[in-house]
Amino acid sequence: MSAYVTGFFLSITKRLDEAEARLANMQIIGKVAEVNKDKIRVELGQDKDGKPVLSPWVQAQAPAGAVAANIPFKVGDPVRLLSPNGEIGSSSLAVRDSHSSAAPNPALAPEDLVVAYEGCTVTLNKEQIVVKKGENSSIVLQNDKIILALGQSSIELSDGKITLKSGESVVELGADFTITAGKVKHKDRNIGADHKHGGVETGGGQTGAPV
Repeated sequence: MSAYVTGFFLSITKRLDEAEARLANMQIIGKVAEVNKDKIRVELGQDKDGKPVLSPWVQAQAPAGAVAANIPFKVGDPVRLLSPNGEIGSSSLAVRDSHSSAAPNPALAPEDLVVAYEGCTVTLNKEQIVVKKGENSSIVLQNDKIILALGQSSIELSDGKITLKSGESVVELGADFTITAGKVKHKDRNIGADHKHGGVETGGGQTGAPV
């Protein structure tokens, strides 16, 4: 085989190797290793010694235009590193990866729009908007009512009516004013349905204050 033919095949082999390397680098699955404002470094894998292999600082994708948002990346977030020309560098873009067992979908129903961040979730659907922080506090907005809740206490606002709840006590303000509670007191005196008066006398005189 002539030197020319040998060189020709070596050249083709080299180009194929380069093409395969570029193709492999066009999309790499990894996780966020470092964050600096709108740029991140992606952990692409590990070397033979088990140390992480990091990308250079690359742009992190964020919604821009008529509907813009800032969705911060956190260390450990799953991402895909996209490099259209097959070279990881300044033209690469990190985009968020899909849900997985390690990063599950926060939505309880597929039709819900849910944003979850740092222990807070906002859920939007055609029935209501729900904002929750932790396990005890929430705000629910519906077409005909708004509910604010913290632990065993809540305020419910509807057209012409307000309901306050705390433990087993309930206060309703609407056409009527209703109180449901173990005891109803004013200045430490029982003024509820079972309260009693002192100084009761026969005739038209006034009773004493509640006791």
